[in-house]
Amino acid sequence: MHWTWTEQAKIKNLPTLLEHVRLRGGSIVQYDHVVSACIIGQRMPYYEWVGPGKSRPLAGVKHAALCLVLGWWSLPGTLWTPMAIAHNLTGGVDATDTFVVTPISATRREALLRERARQALMAKVVVALWVIGTVVAIWLSVRDDAPR
Repeated sequence: MHWTWTEQAKIKNLPTLLEHVRLRGGSIVQYDHVVSACIIGQRMPYYEWVGPGKSRPLAGVKHAALCLVLGWWSLPGTLWTPMAIAHNLTGGVDATDTFVVTPISATRREALLRERARQALMAKVVVALWVIGTVVAIWLSVRDDAPR
């Protein structure tokens, strides 16, 4: 993930997040928000501080709920919402190293790469299940409408 200064400047609560990490530890976690209306949908990152020892997936529940309520109402939203819900419920992405410059060990780097690979796999599984469910629902509705 590569960030330019202008993208970091758009994160309004970044100074507060950095202060929390500096004083209390924990992580800056990126969750996804999907908001849709009619034919327009928007997918946005949202950054939140999660304290040390706190559950990132539990903190992601409120973000998943927001997507569940506001995300489905456009064509792009129907595609983005399942991925965002899976992303949020699996704990988002730890973006602390993106904003806080600290040397990380090879072990920590490997753990981060494994975590990102796990989250990517989870997102793919959720999307595949959603596609299969949609195809089955369409097939069942077409089959039931066929003349006998």
